[in-house]
Amino acid sequence: MDSSWIDLPKGHPAYYNGCMKFLELAKETLVEGKTQCPCNNCKLNKWFKLEKVGGHILFHQVGNNLGLHSDQAKGVGRDDDIDGLLKAAFRIGSPQPTNEPSLLSELDSDDEDLNEMHEESSSFILSLIIPGKYGPGIDIDVYLQPLIHELKLLWEGVDAFDVYSGKKFKLRAALHSTINDFPAYAMLSGWSTKANLFDGKKEYGLAPVPASGTEILKQLEEVNYVYGKSKTISRRQEVGTSNNEIEDDEEYMPPAAYNMCKEDKERFLKVLKKLRVPDGYGSNLQRCKICSTAIDKGELDTIQSNLVLTLCKMEKEFLPTFFTIMVHLLIHLVDEVKLGGPVHYRWMYPIERYLAFLKSHVSNKAQPEGSIAEGFLLWETITFCSRYLESVETMFTRPKRNDDGAPHINNYLYNSCGRVVGKRENVCLDDKSLKQAHRYVLLHSDEMKPVHNLDDSTQEGKLRKALAGGLSNRGERIKSFVINGYKFDTVDRERFRKTQNSGVMVEADGQVYYGKLKDIFELDYFGSFKVVMFRCDWVDIRRGCKTYPSGRVTVNFSKLMHTGRNLPDDPFVFSSQAKQVFYVEDEIQKGWLHVIKTKPRDLFDIPDDDEILE
Repeated sequence: MDSSWIDLPKGHPAYYNGCMKFLELAKETLVEGKTQCPCNNCKLNKWFKLEKVGGHILFHQVGNNLGLHSDQAKGVGRDDDIDGLLKAAFRIGSPQPTNEPSLLSELDSDDEDLNEMHEESSSFILSLIIPGKYGPGIDIDVYLQPLIHELKLLWEGVDAFDVYSGKKFKLRAALHSTINDFPAYAMLSGWSTKANLFDGKKEYGLAPVPASGTEILKQLEEVNYVYGKSKTISRRQEVGTSNNEIEDDEEYMPPAAYNMCKEDKERFLKVLKKLRVPDGYGSNLQRCKICSTAIDKGELDTIQSNLVLTLCKMEKEFLPTFFTIMVHLLIHLVDEVKLGGPVHYRWMYPIERYLAFLKSHVSNKAQPEGSIAEGFLLWETITFCSRYLESVETMFTRPKRNDDGAPHINNYLYNSCGRVVGKRENVCLDDKSLKQAHRYVLLHSDEMKPVHNLDDSTQEGKLRKALAGGLSNRGERIKSFVINGYKFDTVDRERFRKTQNSGVMVEADGQVYYGKLKDIFELDYFGSFKVVMFRCDWVDIRRGCKTYPSGRVTVNFSKLMHTGRNLPDDPFVFSSQAKQVFYVEDEIQKGWLHVIKTKPRDLFDIPDDDEILE
């Protein structure tokens, strides 16, 4: 199979055709209905169904590791019916337009790549409503009438022409969801979002049952709409006096439990001052369960119960004025996740960031609208051209911050290859460290089973021969390494940095080990195979590790194990086994550090179970 299409941009027709031929060949290598995904994120390390693999290679680009599939597949590419292949792979029609109506309902709206694509700034269409000096307010329904009219036309379909194929087709569209801030909610719904919902009275009734979409539509059938502002203005009722004077005989209320004394404030500020987190961790909202890219339906009811319980506990401490509509919104987040999937695909944050991007175009404050329009037109032109530029790094081909793509992936054992940051340093390992590293490789190798004949003409035979020959004592020391979406730095490298990337966690035999990364070595089996290994200072799991009932874990690095001083010690692990954590110093228990687990920012956990919301 010709692999020249791999290096083309994602939007190139030849790249699309190459993906289709690859999927056709991959059908012959399915194992229990699944195949290895060769996209830049998975790198043949994960197995998915064919349709999921198709989505990955179209949206995430194919890596240089596609040769494994090409060698396994028998035969060569065939010019099959692309339209039928695409329907089988993605459950949608071909991009080649036809006169047949195409139902948008065939698209899977929960698909990760489609949701990810619609939040990219390049997918936004600029439309400005500038009624004057002030916002539209409750007149927003007047401005929305043209939009509603066009949506009705697109639902039935309008005639369109595809220049690429030279055919006409019916273009249809449907409104999937809307994203609004709270003032816009008030304008669109006609309900106030600023009212105080707490009257101080005890409530013993059950929570109201949320109305379904059909029930809401039925309630609105006979409503007569009056567009624009109403002539009759309701007078606000006086609820009570604005000033609440404190009586002389009123009892003194002690400070609330959440109040902090001077000592507590100083201790808290010291923790913040010393806090160092990994790169990109401070703005990673995916650590929140509801904001995660993969949510288990079975956990949603537990999350809802915890939310209600938390708010009830907060009501005991905070004043009623604290519980605004924003706090009350937490009650409805779980139901919203059940209906529409993870909220980060539909919330306001990307829109707010995009509005800040538009405001940056304003150079003439007297005419901000014109500046935004001209800046947007220039950006759209650059975006359009960059889709068709080859061999040039653009916003669509630029590697991600923690991209671990590395050439010659098959030369590295145990998926230990990654991207080296900074320079390499040639080193000569001492005999004890070399034996410890080689022993760790042998104990994790299935190839060390007894064999009668060693055939070095096969890949397995070459690996057995290399392992039998042992490691070369000459290797390379690395100070920073990116793998599996994590960026690891040695303790020496981050000594004068404001980030902490040396925390390491490894799971083995049901036990979790915590440590700090001391050295990174790329070792060589005399030119045949390579392996990247981490040498760490490991906390003694018996004396230096505490696990609390709440799940918190604290460690003490004055109590270590497997230091490497003795030959039986085991200080090495494969780079592919390491997960990243960071440590926060405990100001009360000196010497103990709290363990905080992290999640790679650009690595998506894609489960196979149908009960998982993606």
